[in-house]
Amino acid sequence: MNNRHIELDDASNVRDLGHYPTKEGKRTVSGLLFRAAGLHELSESSIAILLHRGIITDVDLRRTDEVDQRPDLLGKSDKINYIRHNIVGDLPTFPDEKLEGTLETNLDIIVEWYHKTYAGWLENNQTAIKDALTTLFNPDNLPALYHCEAGKDRTGIISALILSVCGVDDESVAEDYGLSAKYLIDRYFQEQALPGRTRENYTWLDYQNENCSPKVMIKIMDYIKTVYGGTENYIVSLGISKETITNNLGNPGFLSVIKAAIFGVPMPLCSCGVIPVAASLYKRGASKGATLSFLISTPQTGVDSILVTYGLLGPIFAIFRPIVAFLSGIICLLYTSPSPRDATLSRMPSSA
Repeated sequence: MNNRHIELDDASNVRDLGHYPTKEGKRTVSGLLFRAAGLHELSESSIAILLHRGIITDVDLRRTDEVDQRPDLLGKSDKINYIRHNIVGDLPTFPDEKLEGTLETNLDIIVEWYHKTYAGWLENNQTAIKDALTTLFNPDNLPALYHCEAGKDRTGIISALILSVCGVDDESVAEDYGLSAKYLIDRYFQEQALPGRTRENYTWLDYQNENCSPKVMIKIMDYIKTVYGGTENYIVSLGISKETITNNLGNPGFLSVIKAAIFGVPMPLCSCGVIPVAASLYKRGASKGATLSFLISTPQTGVDSILVTYGLLGPIFAIFRPIVAFLSGIICLLYTSPSPRDATLSRMPSSA
């Protein structure tokens, strides 16, 4: 099983949204989108771990009072583009009529309460949801991490919309939502466990039933299908074009590989010097195919070596060398982006 969870001592529920199977037989790409709970206690070492993952954008979904009381420490890094999208407004996140006394005994009521709450967000906060999705769909912002306080409700809704529009089935979307319980149970016992509950008599599955049951997300997916005809239609109704969604769900394509080869051929980098440059490009979001194309084509030639070749061996060899370098960079396409291997990957939606 793919381990999406990122273990941090001072942040909970940090997970990669990648490697989920889609209905087309592909998988969502790892390392592009990450979800998390609050980031207000991050140490320098934890920030370094997240930066090492290549994260360049931090999308904070919380209310103004939450941000003021518990500032996002990742967002304070000068290497991070910090963006706020308060997707529920500055009123209390949950309605006041939370069913006191029934939550522990009637799980159906709990599911219905969460369903009602989430459906209200989807209907009443569409501008903010659109803005959050637009930010996360923009390739210039990837890899990105988005979060709220617990990383299960507001973050869960955004995650569900993204996974669903990528073609992940409803059961897997609901499973991703429910997994928050597994990574929040420690925080529950530290901060809010009810009297009499211990780790022996109250497991993360019990916490899941009361706080993030997969049944809730199944009902939300059914609600979106009933009212809008599906997740893609809901996102389109927000004002994000169908072309934006379609164009950015595909695999890393031929064009990026060709561009990488074209830019790599004239650059005067040796086989050692090209490695850190390629690593930097990959961390900034270049596809595997484009990165490999750059790695292969760049060391073979450069403006300086082309001029030397022209002087020593004549124009035929001077022309032949960059052509071979370019073609070898393109040939790597057979082993990366549109190859059978990468054809099993479904890229997260990325740009408007």
